[in-house]
Amino acid sequence: MGGLQIGDVIPVTAPAAVLPKRARMEKVGNQRGMMRREMSVKGALEWAFGVEHAQLEFDEVAAVGGLGLPGRGAEARLMEQGALGCNIDTFRGRSHPHDDADLIASVVRNSLLWFQSVRVAELARAGCVPDWMPEARLQCVPVAWRKSNQHGATARTEEVGRITYRTRRGTITKPLLVCPVTYSPTGAQIAAARRSYLEWWGWLLDVRVGLAAVDLGRIHVTDVMPPLRPWQNKG
Repeated sequence: MGGLQIGDVIPVTAPAAVLPKRARMEKVGNQRGMMRREMSVKGALEWAFGVEHAQLEFDEVAAVGGLGLPGRGAEARLMEQGALGCNIDTFRGRSHPHDDADLIASVVRNSLLWFQSVRVAELARAGCVPDWMPEARLQCVPVAWRKSNQHGATARTEEVGRITYRTRRGTITKPLLVCPVTYSPTGAQIAAARRSYLEWWGWLLDVRVGLAAVDLGRIHVTDVMPPLRPWQNKG
């Protein structure tokens, strides 16, 4: 009989859609068949520069080929330490960055201009994004303030003319005072901060494209990007 018998084990395969997230992530492998951890481009940069402490090389060819600035002999360094009267601790205090972290730093260096790659690395080490002034509101404030007294601070005023009027007591002349005001922050300052954020977002997009062309060993960079215009999502 070809039918099922009592006690037979029926294998059941769950569809990919109902597998837990962790199980789906373990299915991501590289060309060598190694399992990789999924990260967004922002998360990968923060891991490489903030956790693994990867460094940017201004001249990668010289750094790899040993063609950098000429070195100095041990005798010269010992003489300098003797002149200072102390010994210099040259121990780095940590292991070398992961190979993936060095590769990510290399992609950043070759995908962007130098000042752009330095800015991206600085923000990744700090684990933050450019300040797009999320709490900025145009406010009309005095240009200057007087010294505080028991009643608090008061705005500084300027005399722009004099006014004369008659009363029963005679002619009275008094200064005409105004309070110079300005807007802080200005619209130009807010716009500049948000342009800086958009530039950074575009740099991350270039880095994500560059990372898609390399075979990382332990990381799979996803297409997830930070919000393009987070100020539009504020209530």
